[in-house]
Amino acid sequence: MVLRAADGTAINQATGFIDKTGNLLSVEGVEGIPIAGAKNQYFSIHTRSHLAILSANQYTGGLYDFTTAGTQAQGIEQLKFIAGKYFLYVGDYDSSGIINNLDYNNWKAKSAKFNEYLPIDGDGNGIINSLDYNLWIINRSKIGEEGIRY
Repeated sequence: MVLRAADGTAINQATGFIDKTGNLLSVEGVEGIPIAGAKNQYFSIHTRSHLAILSANQYTGGLYDFTTAGTQAQGIEQLKFIAGKYFLYVGDYDSSGIINNLDYNNWKAKSAKFNEYLPIDGDGNGIINSLDYNLWIINRSKIGEEGIRY
């Protein structure tokens, strides 16, 4: 997670994990990622395999829930609606902020691997196979928010 000023400048950052249900956890395993100076700032979330997202609103305290509305993230359609919740777009296998054929090329070069922690493992199950390709194909041509692309 990267804490950002209103102009997008990175102020601070913190590391955490995402659990199986999509909750952000601190490195201690507690829900939420504490970060100094977060009050009244924006923040971006960067995960492997997914487009990064930027909060639409300044952090005011408590938990910030991206799953409740597509407008929780800045930009046009930066969250994907599935079964009543909003999710990150998967398929950004090269972390460029754009899901395109370069991501496919990364997947293709290392497909059919297992028990490896790789950015081309779109579903996070430790197996690189056609399921990861299927996640990429439905999201191809999706472009992340420009100000937070690497």
